[in-house]
Amino acid sequence: SLIEGGAQERGKRAGTENIPAIVGMAAALEKAMQEKAAESARIRSLKERLRKKLLALKGVRQNGALSPSLPGTLNITFDSAPSEALLPLLGMDGICVSAGSACASGSPSHVLLALGLSAKQARSSIRFSLGADLDEKDIDTIAEIVIGHVTALRNLHHADQ
Repeated sequence: SLIEGGAQERGKRAGTENIPAIVGMAAALEKAMQEKAAESARIRSLKERLRKKLLALKGVRQNGALSPSLPGTLNITFDSAPSEALLPLLGMDGICVSAGSACASGSPSHVLLALGLSAKQARSSIRFSLGADLDEKDIDTIAEIVIGHVTALRNLHHADQ
């Protein structure tokens, strides 16, 4: 058993059900379901704003279809800006993004490779996941910072050649 004591949950857990927490969870779920369509549309609008700003930079492409797609997920390839260099720079600016997938870290994403990207392109791709706490000002700031770091990495790359 998880907690010693009574015979609740067929002897697996002691104690009385937390009724206030159960009622609170039900109310939160009900509210989330009522706001789901509007919030999805808002997040999708933010994603489109970020997508347009990033795609305005030369050597940038979106990976995957515009539709159907998740409202707040965007995967972008930045030519000549490896994600292994871009991730820590963005992290220092408080921008949390991902490259590849958690189950296959260190290797290019098999999904991006299946979409036709080269291994080099897949290693220069970043996944943005947008959430409820973002607004248009945040998106503009994120785009500006990402573009600045991508440009700096490209300048370093070209200086090395």
